[in-house]
Amino acid sequence: MKKNKDVVKIDDIIRETDKFDKLLIKLQKRLRFIPRFGKYLAIIPNLILLLRNYFSGEYKEIPVGMIIAILGALIYFINPFDFIPDVILGFGQIDDASVIALCWMLVKKDVAEFNEWLEQRGNF
Repeated sequence: MKKNKDVVKIDDIIRETDKFDKLLIKLQKRLRFIPRFGKYLAIIPNLILLLRNYFSGEYKEIPVGMIIAILGALIYFINPFDFIPDVILGFGQIDDASVIALCWMLVKKDVAEFNEWLEQRGNF
């Protein structure tokens, strides 16, 4: 089977941090256009971008407690074993959204500072 050279592998994007950052920023901008929930969904790529920059050592201007809150919220969001199972359409996503919303209330000031840092670097 012949590989298509034009197809970009997700592994290649993740390994190249600049491409990964650009992908997350592009995803964040696109998610904002989803009716009703887009502005909330757009938070998730931003949190991932913050974590990537924190763990790479590029950005350390955030308290460790906030990093733990973000990691916990994202793990809960991804984990299929929730308080309300995700298979219950409509209701299964309520607890995920609640955890992300709670996390956002805790970290939004720190994320705003991170976004300013990104802007100063010309990455946002």
